[in-house]
Amino acid sequence: MKKRFIFLSALLFSSPSIYCQTWQSTSAPGGEVTAMIAGDSHRLIANPLISIKYTDNLGVSWHTALNNIAVQAFGRASNNFFAATFQGLYKSSDNGASWALLKSDGFNDLAAYDGSIWALEENMAILKTSDGISFDSLDYLQTLAIGFYRIAIDNAGTIIVAGDESLEKSIDGGLTFAPINYPFVGIRKISFDISGTLYVGESDGELFRSSDKGATWIQLNSTMPEYDDLVGLYCDSYGNILYGYNDGFS
Repeated sequence: MKKRFIFLSALLFSSPSIYCQTWQSTSAPGGEVTAMIAGDSHRLIANPLISIKYTDNLGVSWHTALNNIAVQAFGRASNNFFAATFQGLYKSSDNGASWALLKSDGFNDLAAYDGSIWALEENMAILKTSDGISFDSLDYLQTLAIGFYRIAIDNAGTIIVAGDESLEKSIDGGLTFAPINYPFVGIRKISFDISGTLYVGESDGELFRSSDKGATWIQLNSTMPEYDDLVGLYCDSYGNILYGYNDGFS
């Protein structure tokens, strides 16, 4: 009987200023890396081994902040960090060192925009908060974004929602959505960088970029190390692209 072992996890960094021509790999302590975010003072926060961990030296050493947690996405509003997980919505006010549970419902994704976090629940409802104390329910988005489980918002307020094989875009705060031309399959992660460029990662490890909100696409994998399974993608406020993957053998 064959068994499959995950033996390598890492994060790859690239700068959009050089159009993803070069990538830098950093080590992780094993398991899938499905979500990551850049903290203050060069800290990197990620979720290897079904936990929240952080490193201040590009993965040379890691510190555990929370165990047994399946993080889908991290986000930041002001000095607060948020984590969307299957166990609930969490907040950290100390640069990722400790986390407190805010909502016990399951969450698929979140996005940061205009000082607030937009958190997408498993039932497709979207909650908006800036402090993790008070929440607004954006009920009008629930029926419009039905069937979608990923969300990204750029600095201009353009909202992108994604399903397995489709993308839709709203430029009016979510009042209406229109389909985006995306001739690929297996969408795993979506993220905007600071310039408004949209990145889409697929489950087979392919990574695509669009600088015109989905009108045209460029494949980036020719400049990247080859890995079969993309599981995490995040564009930080410093201009870095963080790409999480796992690799295995049978």
